[in-house]
Amino acid sequence: MNDMTGRVCVVTGANTGIGKATALGLARMGATVVMICRNRARGEAAQAEVQRVASAPVDLFRADLSSQAEVRQVADDIRARYAHIHVLIHNAGLQLPQRTLSVDGIEMTLAVNHRSAVSFDALFAGCTEGWCAITYCRRIVAGASVGEHRF
Repeated sequence: MNDMTGRVCVVTGANTGIGKATALGLARMGATVVMICRNRARGEAAQAEVQRVASAPVDLFRADLSSQAEVRQVADDIRARYAHIHVLIHNAGLQLPQRTLSVDGIEMTLAVNHRSAVSFDALFAGCTEGWCAITYCRRIVAGASVGEHRF
């Protein structure tokens, strides 16, 4: 098992499924785990579970990743709390049975599964005015799952 002591790892969609399993695994390896969850109550329950196996802090941030304003705000909040992050894991995702638009007018699946990840990458990479210097976040991991398909 790798030692992640001293590493700050951000996991989106960390309150259930693959995201929670990832947070638990990182916590067991000694990483500081930063969980981003849409639902505060479910996030707090998952945070408590992860904290039980952790030797480093486990932080929880609440954000609806379908909203670009909330993506920007949570990125700002994380940057204010941490000098840098070592790993950003894009796990948040959803699949809706019918077309739904986000508060920004973006199709909801696209907004959460893709647009939020692109925005986090840009915000954590330090992109400003078309220029990016990868200095704040060292590793970006994109996850995906099959989910529930209805044919």
